[in-house]
Amino acid sequence: MRRNAMAAAAAVFVLSAAELTAEAEERPVLPVGGVSRETVMLETGSDISGISLFGGGSSEEEEDDSEPSVRFYGYGGDYAYKDMEQRSHPKERRELYKAILKSCKKIAASERDFLSYETSGEADFDRYREQIIDIPDHISWNELHEVYFMFRNDHPEYYWLPSTCYYAGYSADNIEFLALFLCDEYNEAEERKQADAAIDENVGQCIEYIKAAEPETVYGTAKLAHDYIAGLVEYGYDENGEPLDTVYAHSIAGVFDGDPETDVVCEGYAKAFTLVLNALEIENIYVTGNSYNGIKWGGHAWNMVKLDDGSFYNFDVTWDDAYEPAAYEYFAVGQSFYTDHIPNTPAGVSQYFQYALPEVPKRDYNAPLTDMHRRATRLEENGTYTFEVVFDDYIENSSAMAACYDANGRLLDIKMAEVTADGAVIEGVKVGRDAAYVTLMSWLNDTNVPAVRSIEIGVTQQQNEY
Repeated sequence: MRRNAMAAAAAVFVLSAAELTAEAEERPVLPVGGVSRETVMLETGSDISGISLFGGGSSEEEEDDSEPSVRFYGYGGDYAYKDMEQRSHPKERRELYKAILKSCKKIAASERDFLSYETSGEADFDRYREQIIDIPDHISWNELHEVYFMFRNDHPEYYWLPSTCYYAGYSADNIEFLALFLCDEYNEAEERKQADAAIDENVGQCIEYIKAAEPETVYGTAKLAHDYIAGLVEYGYDENGEPLDTVYAHSIAGVFDGDPETDVVCEGYAKAFTLVLNALEIENIYVTGNSYNGIKWGGHAWNMVKLDDGSFYNFDVTWDDAYEPAAYEYFAVGQSFYTDHIPNTPAGVSQYFQYALPEVPKRDYNAPLTDMHRRATRLEENGTYTFEVVFDDYIENSSAMAACYDANGRLLDIKMAEVTADGAVIEGVKVGRDAAYVTLMSWLNDTNVPAVRSIEIGVTQQQNEY
């Protein structure tokens, strides 16, 4: 069983090898196929001159540059925007990106009903368009798709923005306008108002919870966000056993609607994780691609986060939440992540295009021990503890130490052991009669620099599970 970064180069306390084997056999079927299909709709030969900015509204009425007042609308990212510097026509791409952002802000701030985005197969813009955006010169239809889809990756806060890029012109080579729509579920102002309020309240509660825990590291912050989101929702399937195809299941609305019965798919998990990390000003990337669950390949979404060592690592909250309780199998993982996850790349076309992703380290993140998932140790009959210290990513030239103290901080005993590829066993650590605690630490012998921080574990002779 592949462990996650929480176990990389840090200790886990186990009861027995048999227990580990049993745990490995409980691996669930991991969901794939939960990414919405991004579609493109093109109308050619259309006369769309003289159309007002919003359908049904006057141009004077809609020139207002008001900003949305709801807090979570400020939790967008800019990774795709920065990546455009490496693409063709970077100036024009960024110009279009900013125009989409400006239009989305106007929609988010609006208090009126909008029109359906469904089309009749004709260029009836007076009925169907919400925002009309001029396409900058030199932008091709393919570049237009890339900008639109990558904008959605940067901005999960616009949960009502559909996965359909709809534009019009006189030919496929003469693109004139991009039309922005809302998903039908959020066309009415009251629907958006209710969704905005629920999302804002529940995102706010998540952020307050994380801040109240006072995590000392980016890693610890990401773990709190991971656990919080996994605790809100479960992966959803329709009556045919396929991933849910509802709008809310693919967006932050499904995660933060306040309804414990709401289920989402990978897009919902990953977009919610991105939104929370954006709010906490932690560098992260929303990633799409394909994953293999041991049975089949399918479209999938996950995240990358820049951790305390300055490197990006992979996170798949969806697959971690497939375990009961939620696990950390795909949390802060290095290159081994790509054995069953293949991200889209800049070489992809249209919906398969994706910005360039940063390199990740070969090994999983070297997590602080304070963030470890803890299990039981064994209390021997002679009043001592034996610690089995397991390192999933073996570090050469390292040692493990266990020191036991009484309730007043007086050292009772200390034992050390060399770490091998099989881990380390620290035997016979004495425990006093009163409540005591153990500090466990490992470090590299050749540098004397701790590989992980120490952790204090409360122990008594009557209690031996944590």
